[in-house]
Amino acid sequence: MKSEAPAPNYGIADQNPNPRQMIMKNVSSMAFAALLVGTGVASAQQSVLVHWNQSWKFMHPMGAFPDVPVGGDADFETTWILPEAAFASQYNGPVFGSAPRLTGVPATTNSYDSGVSQAPIGYEVINYFAVAGAEFSGFGDDDGNPGNGLAGQLTTPTSAQRRAAYFRTTFTVPVGDGPLVLPKFRYLIDDGAYIYLDGELVAAINMAATTPVNRDQYSATPQVNAANATATEDALRLLDLSLTAGAATGGEIPGEAVLNPNARIVKQVVSLAPGAHTLAVSVRSNSQTSSDMVMALELSAEVGCILTASTGNVVRSTTGTPFNPADDTFSFDVIATAVNGGTTWTSNAPGSPGGAYGVPVTLGPFPIAQSPLTLTLTASSDPACTTQVTVTAPGGAITAVPQSFARDLRGTVDPADDLFTAQVVVNSQFVSASWNATDTTPLVAASGTPPTGSYGAIVAFGPYRVSDGAITVTLADAGTPAITTQIVLSAPIFLGSKAINGVLSDLLSATPLPPQWVTDGAVSPTVTMSNAGGDIWREFRSQVVDLSSAGTVAFTAGLVARETSTTSNF
Repeated sequence: MKSEAPAPNYGIADQNPNPRQMIMKNVSSMAFAALLVGTGVASAQQSVLVHWNQSWKFMHPMGAFPDVPVGGDADFETTWILPEAAFASQYNGPVFGSAPRLTGVPATTNSYDSGVSQAPIGYEVINYFAVAGAEFSGFGDDDGNPGNGLAGQLTTPTSAQRRAAYFRTTFTVPVGDGPLVLPKFRYLIDDGAYIYLDGELVAAINMAATTPVNRDQYSATPQVNAANATATEDALRLLDLSLTAGAATGGEIPGEAVLNPNARIVKQVVSLAPGAHTLAVSVRSNSQTSSDMVMALELSAEVGCILTASTGNVVRSTTGTPFNPADDTFSFDVIATAVNGGTTWTSNAPGSPGGAYGVPVTLGPFPIAQSPLTLTLTASSDPACTTQVTVTAPGGAITAVPQSFARDLRGTVDPADDLFTAQVVVNSQFVSASWNATDTTPLVAASGTPPTGSYGAIVAFGPYRVSDGAITVTLADAGTPAITTQIVLSAPIFLGSKAINGVLSDLLSATPLPPQWVTDGAVSPTVTMSNAGGDIWREFRSQVVDLSSAGTVAFTAGLVARETSTTSNF
C-alpha cells in the first residue's frame, strides 16, 4: 500500500483542528438492503481523524496496579475511559500523559510508565515493521533497526508480569458540514484490545468471551483469543464501526493479505457528530509472559449522507372480496432517518411518495402480486444517498376449531365399539371460499372425514371409532393448497349413565381433557390426574346434559370433579 505522508502533531488537547485539510480519498457509494430495514450511504470523500502518528497519553503498569490513590483506584475501570472534560473532573488514578515522563521499573511491579508519545507505541519486536513496504515505521531499539526509535516507548515488564497498557487521545470533527459517517479503524494491535469512544465500549479486538461479558480488568486473567494471537502483529486490519452490534469485523484491508476477522462490534456507530471526541484503548497481552505489545490505529470517516429506514404496520386488505385473494392489496408504514440527508425523502413507488424523517409514512396500497416488494428510498439532499426496504404482505391462513363432541354407545356396555363425532368450524383469512380434507391419520378413519366444506360453517366430522384413538385431520385451502392446518379430534370419555325422573342420560367428559388429566386407554373410563398443573384448582367436567324434558322446568346439569391436591385419581 502506498505510504501516507506524516501528519503534523497537534498535541493532545486538539489533535487535528481541521482533518479536512489532511488526507482525502475517493470512495465509492455503497448500499445494502435487509428484510424490513435498510441502510444506505453516499459519500465522495474520506477524512482521516486519527493518524498513525497520532499523539497518545499512556499509562502502563509493570505488573501490579499502581497504588494511586493510596489504597487503589476503585473506579478506574469506569473513569479512565471518560470523555476529556469528565475525565479531568472524575479520574483520580495513576497519571496519564505525565510530563515529565514517568518510567516504570520492571523489578518494581507497582511502578508504571506514563507520558505522551506518537504512535505506534509498544515494546519489543513487532513483525509488521519488518514487512517490505510497511505503511509506517517501527519503534524502539529492539526491532533490529536502532535508527528508527521514537521517544516515549513503553518499558518491557518482567516476564510473567505483562498484562495491559492504557491509551487516551482526542480528535475533532469539524463544525459546519454536519456529521461524518461510516467511521472505520485501520489498526495494528498486539495481542488484543477494547476500544472506547466518548466513554462507551464500541469494539473488541481479538478478545475471547469473558464473564461478565467484555470484562476489562487489569488484574483479570487475560482473555485474548489465543488462536488468533499469533496473527495480530503481521498485517494491518480494517474494523468497520457502522456494522451492527455483534458483527464480526477486523479482516484484511482490501488489496492486502487475506485474514479472518478478529474483532467484533459492541456498539454500532454510524456517524460522528461535529465537535471534540475521546478515544480510549485498553491493549492486553495474550499471556503474562507475552513477548511484545503494540498499539497503532487510524480512524477515518466519510463526508456524505447516510440513510436508514425501517418498516412496520403491514396491512392486507381484501378489497371487499374476502374469498378472492388475487385482488387483495397491502400497505405499510416506513420510518426513515438520515445523517446529512436534508429534511425529507422520496421513494420509487408510483407517484414517488415520501415524507419527513423520523415519522411514520404510509405507502400503498400495492397489488398483492407484488409481495414481497422492494422499494428504494432517496434522501432529498443527495440523489446518490439511497437505501432499500423489503416488505412481505401477510399470507393466507386457515384454522379449525371443534365446537362440540358426541359419543354413541351403540346400545352396548362394551366401550370398544363406541363411535364419536365432532362439530367443527374452519375459519380463514385471505384465502378462497372453501377447504378440502387432504389427509386423515390413522388412515382407517378416513371414511369419517368430510372431503370438503365452506369456511365459517359448522361441519360434522365422523363418525370415528373410539378404538382408533385420536384422529388427526389435515385441511388445505381449495384455492391455495399450500395453506394448511391440522386438527386433532379425540372422543369424550364416557363417565356413566344416570336416570333422572325416568330419563337415562349419558355423562361424558369435556374434550380435550384438561392437561392435568390422562387416561389409561382410548376406551377406558379410568382417569388419572397428574401434577402437571401445579397448585391450582383442577376440574374434570362432563358435557352439559339438558334435563328439561324430565320435568316441567327447563334445567341443564353437568358432572364436575374438582381436586386441589398435587396428585390424585378417582
